[in-house]
Amino acid sequence: MKRCGFINETSSQIQQVQGQTTVTLAGLLAYTNYTVQVAASNRKGRGPASPRLTCQTMEAPPDPPG
Repeated sequence: MKRCGFINETSSQIQQVQGQTTVTLAGLLAYTNYTVQVAASNRKGRGPASPRLTCQTMEAPPDPPG
């Protein structure tokens, strides 16, 4: 499993973007597994989906002392 910087096992989300080659996933939970899959599309249709990539976000930082 690869470590990533910061979809829930019980839900999925499809995000469509135009004219971009990168997307930032925001609002992810700490120390949680996420699976990502991408596919490109154009006027002729959708291309094949990429292999699924499963990543685990980093642990949350510790609380400050005191």
